[in-house]
Amino acid sequence: ITLFDWTTILAPQAEVQYNNFHNTLMKIFEESFPERKVKVIERKKYKYTKSIKQLKNKVDAAGTIYRTKKDDNSKKLYEALKNKLRECIAESVKSGNNKKLKSAVNKLQGIWQLIKQETSKKSPKATGATITADEMNDYLTSIGNRIQDAAQRSPHESIDLLKHTNIHVTNSMYLYQVTEDEVIGISKKLKTKYSRDIHGMTVALLKQIVPHVSHVLC
Repeated sequence: ITLFDWTTILAPQAEVQYNNFHNTLMKIFEESFPERKVKVIERKKYKYTKSIKQLKNKVDAAGTIYRTKKDDNSKKLYEALKNKLRECIAESVKSGNNKKLKSAVNKLQGIWQLIKQETSKKSPKATGATITADEMNDYLTSIGNRIQDAAQRSPHESIDLLKHTNIHVTNSMYLYQVTEDEVIGISKKLKTKYSRDIHGMTVALLKQIVPHVSHVLC
């Protein structure tokens, strides 16, 4: 810092001069203390014994041979050594857990601590709820309306389909449209009588009139 010529950062405006000073100072700092990337090695959960170290070296060597030769024999050797290394590590972990349990004052508490230690690194961490119960209820109750809005509407109404269907549902409340043939057919089934009603109409006269006014009755 003392060797740098600070007169080079001078400027007529205070804001520009401050920016020049800040940028120059950061540049000197980064050049003097460059950032270094450090690889963080996770602490092993087992005792790194001499036998495990030797077996690990064999696995690395077998892996190098397999990647070079790429044949079945080197692959089998590599896989066998890896399996053996896993077994040794598992045995080391088991031995370490047994020692912890033997030295624990409360055996049951020690067991639960080991269980928590093994399961905590595998189970995902629970996150806070992002929606409320009311929002969930609103979503569920609106599913039907959203499906209805998204569905393509038919150009025909349900009443049109019922009019043109030939299947009559006895329990339906729908009143099907009466045709002229049905009106004429019903009138023909009436018994021919000549007695008059209060309007002076007889059944015989009605049967003669119906064919001419059936289109009005439908």
